[in-house]
Amino acid sequence: MSKDVGRRRLVSARRLAYRVGYHVMDAYVRVRGHGPSGVKCVLSHDGEVLAVRHTYGPRAWHLPGGGMRRREEPARAAARELREELGLDVPLQELGIYRVGTRGVRATLHCYGATLGSRAMTPDPVEIAEVTWMTPEALASRLKDWDPPAQVLLAHVGSWSRPGAAQERE
Repeated sequence: MSKDVGRRRLVSARRLAYRVGYHVMDAYVRVRGHGPSGVKCVLSHDGEVLAVRHTYGPRAWHLPGGGMRRREEPARAAARELREELGLDVPLQELGIYRVGTRGVRATLHCYGATLGSRAMTPDPVEIAEVTWMTPEALASRLKDWDPPAQVLLAHVGSWSRPGAAQERE
């Protein structure tokens, strides 16, 4: 078996593990009624915002981010998620804490932002199916294509351009 075939099989197996894990976690969170705290990152470059699609879960667009580990600080979780998902190591600014609810489940999202100097990144092929950059106009016209928590966060994107705009919102 060639290395490429072996690598593709490993990526496929890991993607399957992510899909199964997603459904197990989704069921657990629905029974529990509230989700774990998580992080989301608004990454911009030349006035556009980065959107990702995962290889698991709904085919909606998402902001990069994910769950926080036990006793992990939100800023560390955001930096870790960007390294894992996109191979990025960038300084992040706190944008706010949001309490969001979808499908009867409430969650707390710690939001961070960064303006990138370039679009260079290395998306993880196991977790990330697709990345794209969207203008504010495209975001507004395609908001229904985003996952519900991202819709709440993106509604406040304009206020994030000010330094020190961190805040908590319902």
